[in-house]
Amino acid sequence: MLTPNVGVQEMHKYLNKRLSVTGLAVCILLIISASALCGCLQSQGEPKYNLTAEDSAYLEASENLPMGSWNAASDAEVQEDYQKMYRIAEEQKELYEIRIQKLSSMPVSDTFQEIKDEYQMADEYGLKACEYEMKRAKALMESDPTAEEQYWEIEDDAMDESLKHMALAKKLRIERYGL
Repeated sequence: MLTPNVGVQEMHKYLNKRLSVTGLAVCILLIISASALCGCLQSQGEPKYNLTAEDSAYLEASENLPMGSWNAASDAEVQEDYQKMYRIAEEQKELYEIRIQKLSSMPVSDTFQEIKDEYQMADEYGLKACEYEMKRAKALMESDPTAEEQYWEIEDDAMDESLKHMALAKKLRIERYGL
């Protein structure tokens, strides 16, 4: 009668032990993942506050009104078409002006006011970035690298601030309304 090799038996015991530990670990991870996923889905569906009709109208308008793009003129700058760069920045500035005018006159609830303020700050800094993009284009047309560099720093800071306020507005929306 053949007897199994002792090395093979030990390897078999080792694999059974490892597989059962690995299987248990995988099951625990799956349970934890499923619990976390269910928890996330529940918290997203239950906003802390209800939106008022005014808040909803503001959100809808802010999503539907075109927002200027302070980096829209970058292709013209790369092509060294500084007049086109200026015109594009001017068009984007006008979009921000219209957006700011319309949104600033819309009423919102007290709980939504902070979100509105953050959106407004994002738009105002976007407007500022466009204004300095226009000044920078003029400096480039006039071959004034010192002014261009100064304007670029102000424009860059305005872009950063615009993004920061937009992100904060979105963060507040998610925290307060689950939107």
